[in-house]
Amino acid sequence: MADLQKYFSQFHDAIALKRDAEIAILADKRRKVLDKLGTGIERQRKAGAIIPTYRPLNQGSYPMGTGIKPVKGDYDLDVGLLFNLDKLDYPDPLTVKMWVHDALDGHTKEVRVREPVVTVFYAEGEEHCYHLDLAVYADACGDGSSYLGRGKEHSLPENKRWEESDPEALLKAMRTTFPDREDRAQARRVVRYAKRWKDENFSAGSGAPTGIALTACVLRWFVVSKVKDPIAQTTSWDDAQAMLDLVRTMLRNFSGVWDADKNTVVQRLSVTLPVPPGNDLFVRMTNTQMATFEQRLEKLRDALIDAQSDVDPHTAAKTLRKVFGDGFPVPEKEETAKSVGPAIVSSGNSA
Repeated sequence: MADLQKYFSQFHDAIALKRDAEIAILADKRRKVLDKLGTGIERQRKAGAIIPTYRPLNQGSYPMGTGIKPVKGDYDLDVGLLFNLDKLDYPDPLTVKMWVHDALDGHTKEVRVREPVVTVFYAEGEEHCYHLDLAVYADACGDGSSYLGRGKEHSLPENKRWEESDPEALLKAMRTTFPDREDRAQARRVVRYAKRWKDENFSAGSGAPTGIALTACVLRWFVVSKVKDPIAQTTSWDDAQAMLDLVRTMLRNFSGVWDADKNTVVQRLSVTLPVPPGNDLFVRMTNTQMATFEQRLEKLRDALIDAQSDVDPHTAAKTLRKVFGDGFPVPEKEETAKSVGPAIVSSGNSA
C-alpha cells in the first residue's frame, strides 16, 4: 500500500488560498469596494436618502479556511453587509440592494444585482479575474434574527423576499463540530479536495454541486482519519482515507425519490445547511444532474480505493491525478522505486 499523505499534503499546498500575495490582492479589492461603498452610501444620504448604518462581515470560504485557487482564475470574495434595519420596514429587499448597487455603480465595468447578492466584477481584457459578492442583510429585526435579501430587478414579487440567515453561524459550526484544531484542519483540507474535484469534473453552470453543499457534507458526514503511535507519541494523518470515507458515506446516503415526469424512482442525495435557513443544498440539481453527480462520486471512490491498494506511489498518484486534475503531484518513477514499508491502517477516529 502506497503512503499517499505526502502527496495529498503537496496537493493541498498547491490548491489552498493562503495568506500570501493572492490573499493580499483579494483583501485590497475588498477594502477598495468597501471604501467605495461608504462614499456612495454617504452621497445618497446627502441627496436625501434615509439609509441606516451597516457593518461589513467576511463570510464564505475565506474566513472558513476552505478557499481554493480557481482552476480558471476567477477568484471570489464574499462579504456580508448587515444593515441596522427591520425587514418589516422594507418589505421589498431590492430597495436595500439598490442602495448598494448605486453606491458601487461605476467602480468597475460591471456591478450587477443578482438574486442572492450584489456582485462587483473585475476583469482583465474580456475575462473576469475576480468578483466580490455582497450579501445584504436586515440585522435589526424584532425576533433577533438576521435576514438575507433575495431577489433582483425582474424577479417575481414572491421571489423578492427576506430569508432567515445567520452569516456567522457556519464558521461557528465548523469549530463546534471539530473542536480539536488538528481534526478541524483535516476537515478543511477535505473540503478543499472536494472543491477541486468538483472544479475538475464539472463545467461551470452544468449542474455542478456547490462549494457550500460539499462543505455541508463534510460538516454532516466527515470522520477524522488519523493514527496515534502510543510509543512514539506521534499522530499521523490519512487524508486519502478521510476522503474515501466521506465519499462512501455520501454514496450510501443517496435514496430513492419518485420522478413523476419519468414515472420511476431516481436516486438523490440531500444535505441541509446546518444553520439557518436550513435548506436542502442539492435541491436545485435536476435528476439527470444528480445521476451524473452520483456516477462521478463512484469514479472518485474507485480511484481512491485503487490508489490506496497500489504499492507504487507513482502509479497511485497518476490514478488520483485523473480525478483531482493536474494539480495532484506525481512523483518520478525513480523516486518511488524503493521498497515500500508495511502499511499502517487508519484508525478512522472521529472528531
